[in-house]
Amino acid sequence: MTIDKYTQRLEKIEAALARVLPPLADSNWLTAVAGESLLDVRPEAFNDITAPSWALLNRGGKRWRSLVMVLGYELAGGEAEGIFELTTLVELPHTGSLIIDDIEDKAVERRGGPAIHLQFGIDKAINAGNFLYFEPTYLIEQSRLDDSVKLRLLVCYLRVMRRLHFGQGLDIQWHNDHDFIPSRSEYLRMCRYKTGALSRLAAEIAFAAAGRSDLEADSFGRLWEDIG
Repeated sequence: MTIDKYTQRLEKIEAALARVLPPLADSNWLTAVAGESLLDVRPEAFNDITAPSWALLNRGGKRWRSLVMVLGYELAGGEAEGIFELTTLVELPHTGSLIIDDIEDKAVERRGGPAIHLQFGIDKAINAGNFLYFEPTYLIEQSRLDDSVKLRLLVCYLRVMRRLHFGQGLDIQWHNDHDFIPSRSEYLRMCRYKTGALSRLAAEIAFAAAGRSDLEADSFGRLWEDIG
């Protein structure tokens, strides 16, 4: 892949983020996410909910998990244009997990700026981080994919999010107990769930959306779980 093609994919990933989680709320987006009209509330009232997320997203990030999904989708025979919005299913929960992780770790800095909970307050940061775990799932509901594929994506997404929290929980437990040393297998499991879960999700969504079998998606996902 040439650097130009790499850059083009990254630009489309960034554009998808802005469409799926617009920096400034509008009625169409609110209706899509909430599943009903929210005309009784001014759209700008919701900007305060997404502002913490964009404060972190605007500081950059490698977006490599999103690229795994795009390239995996192409590898599985899909046309790249059909997958870019679904990349937010890994990029947004990853961002949310960073916001929550910094609260749990009492971090003061993230990506060259203040931790989001220090910039916006713990209450807004928790709400923003948790919102990002759920926000992009409306794309699955509204996609033109077959219902069977939608179900596969939702099952995959929810399973990985549960694993992510298992991994984070183990990490919290161990770094608070300095007398406990996890076994090698325990530590590797924590790493797979805490840091490998979302890269596995990217790979599995790529293959599932392209119509590949559960076995193929699982195999590709396991590969990227180990890499992640």
